[in-house]
Amino acid sequence: MLERLAAQRDDQPIWVDSLEYCQTRILRHEPLPWHNPSELGDFFAKMDGLFSSDAILFDLGRAYNDLISALPGVRTDMGERHRPGYALKVMLGDASVRSRVLDAVLAVAAVATSRKRNMVISIPSPQQWLRTAGNLASQLPQVMAPLDPRQVETGAIYLADNLRTLAALAVDAIVIYEEAKIDGTVDSLEPYRPILNIAAHYGWPVLHRSDLEGCWCYDAVVGIAASLGRFAPVSTETRPWGVVSELSGTVNLSARHGAPAVLVVPREADPNDVTSWMSTLR
Repeated sequence: MLERLAAQRDDQPIWVDSLEYCQTRILRHEPLPWHNPSELGDFFAKMDGLFSSDAILFDLGRAYNDLISALPGVRTDMGERHRPGYALKVMLGDASVRSRVLDAVLAVAAVATSRKRNMVISIPSPQQWLRTAGNLASQLPQVMAPLDPRQVETGAIYLADNLRTLAALAVDAIVIYEEAKIDGTVDSLEPYRPILNIAAHYGWPVLHRSDLEGCWCYDAVVGIAASLGRFAPVSTETRPWGVVSELSGTVNLSARHGAPAVLVVPREADPNDVTSWMSTLR
């Protein structure tokens, strides 16, 4: 499943996560132009020109969160019920926002095609998005009790339904991204099954990414093609994995079996340093 993701670089793709840095340097801290597909496409083209990442990473969660944040009416609807999952269901089901996000994905996919890059859709994990949606609905950070596997699976169902809107696009992979550590009550990725099933239906490999935990720190489940984490697996691991590293002058890329190494460009990094570090890697 990862063969089509491998670059012509000794079979080790390098994915550069530079959205925060480029928003700072290219847009000068201005909001991302989600409402203007042409401007958004130009922005991603400039990102690619700076870093030549082997994949263009589209952060679906960031697109929804930014758009919903500017729509108080939708946020009010999201907060009408307090059961876990309701806010996320309303958020992902809003037809107007879905349409805008799809236009944005189409614009970025066109850039990926023209530049012969892999198109990768990054989505927050179900439990992460459940919490984010709850916070957007209340407009105040919520202290949510640990989610049980059934609640996480419900969130995964809503995410899987949303991914159907991308069915006609040339998507090369889906990344499920954990921004925080998984709650202790959810010790497996099996509740993500609805996402894995819809991805398998459309032929999209799924990678799991956690910048705070190691690769394959959870038992492998059918449908997860590779694990991206803060450090390599503790034991000898034959399954694909790649380390997520912050770009610096001493960074050491590490990945195995066709999985990508992921470089995160610090938001406030000096452009001269970034150019020097990237030229060394390339």
